[in-house]
This record gives sequence, C-alpha cells and structure tokens, in this order.
Amino acid sequence: MEEEAVEFQTLLGLAKDRHLVGVRFLFSEAEYQEAEGKEATHQMFFCMMVKAAAVGHGMKGRKEHIYCSAAAEALGFAKPLKESEPGEILYKRNMYGTREAAADIRENMPCLKHEVYGMCIQPLEQCDRKPDVVLVFCQPYTAMRIVQGYSYQYGFAKQVRFAGMSGICTELMAGAYKNQDMNLSLLCSGTRFAGAWRDDELGIAFPYGMFQKVLSGVRSTVNTFEPDDKKEAIRQRAWEYGVKAEVEMGNNYHGSSIGVARMGVEGYFPKKAKSLTSGQRMARFYRGEKIDRVPMLSCATMYAGWQKGLSSEEFYFDVKKAFHAQKEIAWENGYDDVPCYDLPHGEILDLGGELAIPETGRVGLPLVKRFAVNSAEEALAYELPPMEKRRFTRLRIAFLRYAKSQGQNGVTISAGSPFTMVGSMVETGLLMRWLIKERELVRRLLRKAVQYLSETADLFIQEFGLENCSVSSNYPFESNHLISPRNFERFAYPAMMEIHEEMRKKGLQNFGLHLCGNHVKTMAYFKDLNLAPGSFISLDEENPLTETAKVLGEDMIYAGNISTKLLVGGTPEQVYRQSERAIREMKYHKGGFILMPSCDLPINAKPENLKAMLDAACEVGKY
Repeated sequence: MEEEAVEFQTLLGLAKDRHLVGVRFLFSEAEYQEAEGKEATHQMFFCMMVKAAAVGHGMKGRKEHIYCSAAAEALGFAKPLKESEPGEILYKRNMYGTREAAADIRENMPCLKHEVYGMCIQPLEQCDRKPDVVLVFCQPYTAMRIVQGYSYQYGFAKQVRFAGMSGICTELMAGAYKNQDMNLSLLCSGTRFAGAWRDDELGIAFPYGMFQKVLSGVRSTVNTFEPDDKKEAIRQRAWEYGVKAEVEMGNNYHGSSIGVARMGVEGYFPKKAKSLTSGQRMARFYRGEKIDRVPMLSCATMYAGWQKGLSSEEFYFDVKKAFHAQKEIAWENGYDDVPCYDLPHGEILDLGGELAIPETGRVGLPLVKRFAVNSAEEALAYELPPMEKRRFTRLRIAFLRYAKSQGQNGVTISAGSPFTMVGSMVETGLLMRWLIKERELVRRLLRKAVQYLSETADLFIQEFGLENCSVSSNYPFESNHLISPRNFERFAYPAMMEIHEEMRKKGLQNFGLHLCGNHVKTMAYFKDLNLAPGSFISLDEENPLTETAKVLGEDMIYAGNISTKLLVGGTPEQVYRQSERAIREMKYHKGGFILMPSCDLPINAKPENLKAMLDAACEVGKY
C-alpha cells in the first residue's frame, strides 16, 4: 500500500503535510488487540483522529474514545437517538429553516447498522492490512482529478450527497462504506473548527476496493487532462519520489498546452508531436542524437536566488536553498539548466582575500573587501592558504555533494584561467601596472594560480571520481579590452597551456571554455588547446558565433551569445530578434548549438525577456 499511496500523492500533488487516510472497522476485542497502531490516550472527536492520521499520526480507538455522539451513531458504536419527530433537534438548533428540511437531512443521513468494537485510523502507507475506506483531503483541483480518475473507471458518480453536516464521520466515512461508492464532502463547521482544516480543503472518500482503480484512472488521464505546468510538477515529484510517470508535454484532450481550449474549432485536436523533457533533450544533445528543438540555458544562478526571495547569506552559504532555487526556476520556466554553485569572486576567499557579503535584502553581488596581495613585497612572499582554509572550495564541494544526493552527478573542475586567478589575488589596476614593471612578480603569481587550480582538481577527483569530472575555464581577464595580444602571449597563454596539460596528466578528458569579453584578436591561440570534437565553447556577445566556429573548429558545441545588457534593459521583441538571428546562424551547426546569455544572467534581468529567448528556441529552434 505504501507504493500505491506514494504514487497517488505524486500524481495528484497533495500537500506535503497531508497523508491519505485508511480506516478499518474492528468487530471484536481480539481483532482490536491485533490491529496495528497505538490506542488513543483520551476521548476525542472522530474527525480529530482522522486529522491526526492525515498529518502522519495513526491510532486505534474504541467506543469510549469517541467523544462526538453523532460520530458514534453514524459509525456503529451506538444506536441512533430516537426522536418523536425526525430532525426536531436539528430544527430547534436553527440548523435548518423548516422541519421538513431538518427531517430530510435526518432521514437521509447514512448511519451504519453494524455493531463495531473499534476502528484503526492510519496514514494509508502505514496500513499493514487493507482498510475499509480511504479518505483524501485536498484542494478542489485535486478533487477534480480524483473524480476524473473515478469516472474513467465507473462513469458518472451516483452517490455523491452532502449537506455540510457531519462531514467526516457521516458524509465521508459512513456514506462511502454504506453505499460502497465514492462520496465528496465540503466538511462541516464542527470539524473545520476542531480539526483546523484549511479553508480551501475538502474531503473525498471511497471504499478501498475502488482505490486501485481510481489510482489507475488518475494515472491514465494525466496526459489527457493535465496542462503542461501541472505535468512538469508531476514529473519533478516523480523524480523526487522515484515514481514512474509517463508524462507527455504539449498534449491534452483540448489541444492546448496551457490548459485552455481554443475557440472556434469543433472536436479534439490531433495529437501533437511528443516533446522531450529537459533531461532527455540534453542527454540526447550531448550524444549527438536528434532532439526536438535548440536547447536553452538561462545561466540563472543568482537570478534564481533573487526570484525565490533568498538573501545573500542564504544563496551563497545554504547550498540546499541555492540548489532548489535554481532547480525550481529551471523547471517552472522550461529552461535546460542544471543547478551549479555560484559565488562571484569566490576564489578570493580561497586565495587569502576577503569579500563583503550584502547583509540586507535579496541576494546581491559581493564586494571585494581586501585582496590577498597588495604590494610587491606581499607578492614575493605570497603562499597559498592551506586547503582547510579555502572556504570557497569547501562550499563548492558541499553544493556538489548535495546535488549528487538529488541525482545530479556531473562535476565541473575549474581550469581558471590562471591569469584570471591572479586577478583574484591582486587589484586589477595594480596587476595591469605589473605587466609592464613587475613581470616576474606576475609570473610568480601565475605559478601559484596553476598550483591552486591543480590542488583543487586533485581534491575534486578524490571526492567525486575521475569518471564524473570534466574541466571548464573562463577567460574574462584575457579579454582584448583588458590586455593586449602581446601580454596575452607573454603571460596568460603559457599558464593556460600549462594548466590544461596538468589536467590531462590527471586523466581528465572533457574540456570546455567560456570566452568572456572580446577575444577576436587572440582567438587562434585557443586552438592550441587541442580540444576534442564535441567540446563545449560558450561565447560573449562580442565573439561572433560563426566566425569563432571557423577559427576553433566546426565540430565543437557552441553556446551563446544573447546580450545580458539586452536581457536587462531591452524589450522581449528585441531579445526574440537577437535570439532568432543566433538560432538561424547556428541551428544546423555541425557540432551543435545551445542558446544562452553571453555571460552569467544578471539578477535584474527581466523574466519576460528570458521567456522571449525560450519562445525563440521553441519556435525558430524547432527541428
């Protein structure tokens, strides 16, 4: 029953603090003693027992534990009170406006005629024997889906009767058991007060004998009735709980992926071509197989934290919150990203400097409080801090460990660049001056940078296994706007080649690059890295996609390069047009193409502009 209960919860998205409830009648003392669960410790309303089970705490009880006389009469613990006129008490309490209405309620209330000794009331997944009745407490949308699952098997519901009176004991429990059919209840004032049910909750009950068929009906109608946003939520829950769920996006009975039937067309629409999940799309893409559309990466790291309302402290230092913020933003919007750890300038913490983390409001960019090296004397004496003091590395490992626990196994090792790592040791203006006046100091710091990257790689390989690791490197400090081609050749290029050789000696095989800033004048140098076909190269908007591919190779995967400035300050129309141009240029590129921003997504990017990117990927990028 546990597997069935978990699947039911997964397909229907019940609240995390609500369990399905199984109730079993016990007709003898011996049966009661053998029943699972602890005995109730005091008298209480029957609906309170059910509420306890709905939040995860089962129990069993006898007549003396049932406080409410109405429940005792309805369930078979006591004989109904005889009245000279049926419903007279209800009428005198002003619960009904006429004696006729009160009498109708009283005469049609389902009271069970059996004599019961006790009851076992458990979360369904904890039941070791089949219960008599299953109760579900949910929102109206979920109730609709349960009814659709029921109707798929049994047709029109013929025993749904309620009056907002004795909601759990009589309408749900006694009604479903007596009629051996489903009933629905809006609950009653008594249980809403005593049980503190949410205002938007209602109840559904059916005999356990119907449960498996209702579950099968719900399962069979997911793709028929659910819109894409609900399907994506089902898919995520299925992944989380290990439940098999066959979900087809973009396909339901009214032909609309947003759950609204189109006007002016009679009948159902033809079945649409099956779209891939993000995981399927990216797995096929990297294997070189056919996919449905151009993938889109949002690079929404800090942006995700901002959208989810996380503070800087939460996003940068609570890896679980950072992971799930990114995960949720990706699947809510249909992006193809997987979460990654992001702390801008984080290497400064490893290399002996200090960062100032914003303390108020939502996540914001850290500021450099102090560099590790601030003079020629400090550069000459500089040594890397011991591994145990490298906080950024520890945070990255903690994030990757948590990601692994969530089923995400890929690990990216940084190859710097070494020159960019030096930019995390020394203030940029001072470094630029040293390129002219203190060249040996720069070379000394570059050696330390290579050492730092190599030591970090060893740690990652030891922690996660060589087979799970790939290498990526970023080149913002090598931009032609910052250093000349001559200084690139003198300083950045030798260190870049050295760290890649180090990584290859460790057995690492998969490499990728992000060319941040303008690299047009020095692009050919990156050819010397001898990247394997299918390597991932993402580009800043200042590096033309087709021209870069001509230089670095047509058999590489290229990604980019939608302007982050446009994503912040442009209109959706402008973003769509730029995305369209990139897709038309690269859609059929030999190595493959991924649409993405030119760099990390700014926290103040407009959501509607990201949607325009995705729209272009889905429409123009459709294969």
